[in-house]
Amino acid sequence: MNRSLSASPRGSEKQLILLHGWGIGSAVFEPLSDLLKTRYEANCTDLPGYGKSVWDGSMSFEDQAAWLASTLPEGSKLLGWSMGGLYAIEMVRQNPKQFEQLILVAS
Repeated sequence: MNRSLSASPRGSEKQLILLHGWGIGSAVFEPLSDLLKTRYEANCTDLPGYGKSVWDGSMSFEDQAAWLASTLPEGSKLLGWSMGGLYAIEMVRQNPKQFEQLILVAS
């Protein structure tokens, strides 16, 4: 599930995708909304099994990352915190040209 932190009317801005850590859903980033919306069209994304995202225990980590990457816009920036960073690294490894930037926080 993607939660938009800012409904930017500009639309041409690059997306900043925020990937949360283990044990926490994407709502952890909501307090950053006011800070981020001045520079980015930011979206919180629930990792598989968190928030309203479904968990498919039959999928490998690599397959989960591939599925997640397929839901994200081309040219977006990824910010991965903790376990979210592991997903972000794997998504960039699989799709190096899909993402413009990789930002890791305690990953």
